[in-house]
Amino acid sequence: MKLLEYISKQLHLEEKSIIELNNTISTINFSKKGIILEPDSLSKNVFFIEKGIARIFYRTEEKEVTLYFCNENQFSIPVDSIFYNKECKFGIQSVTDTTINKFNYKIWEKLSSNNLDLLQLNQKIMIENIKRFTDYIYAINFKTPKERFEHLMTSNPSVFNTIPLGYIASYLGITQETLSRLRNSK
Repeated sequence: MKLLEYISKQLHLEEKSIIELNNTISTINFSKKGIILEPDSLSKNVFFIEKGIARIFYRTEEKEVTLYFCNENQFSIPVDSIFYNKECKFGIQSVTDTTINKFNYKIWEKLSSNNLDLLQLNQKIMIENIKRFTDYIYAINFKTPKERFEHLMTSNPSVFNTIPLGYIASYLGITQETLSRLRNSK
């Protein structure tokens, strides 16, 4: 779903606001494994997944670590860049062929200041992103690998058909070998 369609399903925007927002939206297609946003970069844009799946990740000296997956109709926001004017530690990479809509947060913020519904949608998006991170932190710190795996199997079983097992293992905080053992025990 395109960003403006998504917004229109959530709230009513005046024609002027639709035109202003539409003028700032860029639609970009990425092939599988395309880098949407490099880790350790500065971006004032918000990313909306129109089609496909992307992963949010960071790099260490030894490896890449997947924090979470963004599915269609979800947003990814480089918080450090937008709110603190610092390089964002996290990158965004397409896992499948992916279409994103990207737009400048300052324009979104300006439109939100004049539209209560858009401001509420903005808050909803921020809360969903905070919730996603806190769920991840809780799972990594307090759940066993088996519990994390079982939760993923019940909450989003299609990931095993579309996302490489290495990314899933990284997201779960386990090795690919452990993931294989968990999958085979089911």
